[in-house]
Amino acid sequence: MEDSGTTVQRLSEREKKDLGIYIVDNLKPSLQCTKSSDKAMSVMRLIKRNFKSIEIEEFNLLYKAYIRPHLEYCIQVWSPSVHKYKYKYYTTLHYITLIIKNENQS
Repeated sequence: MEDSGTTVQRLSEREKKDLGIYIVDNLKPSLQCTKSSDKAMSVMRLIKRNFKSIEIEEFNLLYKAYIRPHLEYCIQVWSPSVHKYKYKYYTTLHYITLIIKNENQS
């Protein structure tokens, strides 16, 4: 793009969101993994805050309806083949499991 003799280069955006999938300019799925894990944890905290005591069967219904879709949305796109993405996914699942175990023991 030319403007009075000087060349102006348009910088590309680093990340974009399309159909709920975060795409970074280097095409690595790290941002998608982080965002989906963070969203699942925020829903888990919302459930924990609104339910003082919750049975396992009730939690299973809430988990399947509200948490799991965030973790598994577009898993075919980011396919956790790299160890660090699998680690983030399973760490989130482990943390959710620990929260529920601690809730049921008290």
